[in-house]
Amino acid sequence: MALAADVKSLQGLPITFVEPYGPHSVTHIPLALMQGEIGRKTGAAVEIRSIGGKAGGTALDYLINAPPGGLVFAVLDPLSRQLAEVGGERADLLGAVQPVASSAPGFRRH
Repeated sequence: MALAADVKSLQGLPITFVEPYGPHSVTHIPLALMQGEIGRKTGAAVEIRSIGGKAGGTALDYLINAPPGGLVFAVLDPLSRQLAEVGGERADLLGAVQPVASSAPGFRRH
């Protein structure tokens, strides 16, 4: 069975996930669970950066202005960001990025 992505092209490439809420949050826990496996399968260095503030805008700023030479993914709560942008209180950053996946809220601790 072929992999969905050619992981050879990722070897040695830094992969960064940015999320706004920090350790033990609904955005951080899934990333922490996947971090080791992504690194193992790709050979890439995988980092999770918690960058809070501005209704996810600080994480989006990092994504938009990411340093060259790696991959950066932002894991956000787009609804909160959309509400902040509609009110005119925040810069329109969602229009500057391309969403690659959406996840419905559903994480809870038993």
